[in-house]
Amino acid sequence: MDKREYQEKLQEINRLIAAEDYEGAAQIADSIDWKRVRNVQTLVMISEVYEALERYDDSKVLLLRAYRRSPLGRTVLYRLVECCIRLRQFDQAIEYYSEYVQAAPHDNNKYILKYKIYRGRGASLDEQIDILKEYLDQEYNEKWAYELARLQIQADRTQEGLATCDDLVLWFHSGKYVIKALELKKKYAPLTPKQQEIYDNRFETEEEPETQAEPYLSETPSLAKAERAAAAQEEIKSELAADISHTARMEATKVELSRKAEEAQAQIERKAELSREALAPKKEVPGRTASGKIITPARLAGKDAWGEEKASDQ
Repeated sequence: MDKREYQEKLQEINRLIAAEDYEGAAQIADSIDWKRVRNVQTLVMISEVYEALERYDDSKVLLLRAYRRSPLGRTVLYRLVECCIRLRQFDQAIEYYSEYVQAAPHDNNKYILKYKIYRGRGASLDEQIDILKEYLDQEYNEKWAYELARLQIQADRTQEGLATCDDLVLWFHSGKYVIKALELKKKYAPLTPKQQEIYDNRFETEEEPETQAEPYLSETPSLAKAERAAAAQEEIKSELAADISHTARMEATKVELSRKAEEAQAQIERKAELSREALAPKKEVPGRTASGKIITPARLAGKDAWGEEKASDQ
């Protein structure tokens, strides 16, 4: 396949994705040799097509190709964690999660990934609740606030769950998850007059787009647009710069560790030398009498404590 044919197929894939025809997009994607494609964003986009069709193994193959080209890309790592969770490959999911946290230590989405791993492995409800509470303390989001309320009630922590529902409604007032929270609360307690008013007017309120807490490249990506291409170039440049910076830090760390190892070895050798000197037999140093005569150990035989000749018993 030459470059022109590849571009034509890619444009057709973009058109089908925009029309939400993922089956058609996947059929064209299957005819392309992705080993030759270097664009990380394109690889991730096609992996999302396969993911939409629950072809998680195929999705993972492309994500791994993207990962090899951009090992520090947060989007790639995030997708790899999710894909491994869906494939129930939790050990690999944890490995990529650790890399994600190292690449983006201050990104709050790490809590969402951690929650999904714990949920997938069947962790206790209390553990799952603690992770979501930690996330919501950093970044309040209606989707995960509702999930927290649902888990709290499921764990027989009903009052906490109802309080979480109240907080969600107070924060957002309208939207899909506000209505879900009100419906959940109605099962266990009456709504307040204000909450009842919001619920009664639920069909009159225009549906707002859901706040996206997870990193997506796009809902309907179109690489043909100039702004998309520019964004892709900026992302790649940023990831390459981060990669170079990471490599430089690793090299500096290696040099520093080598220097410290040499210093530690020198200290060990010095201590060993001092220890050998301390254990070595000491040379006998002759003393002197008050009159200045040298007294050797041999001459001390038969002398008293003052170095004088002992009186003979004879």
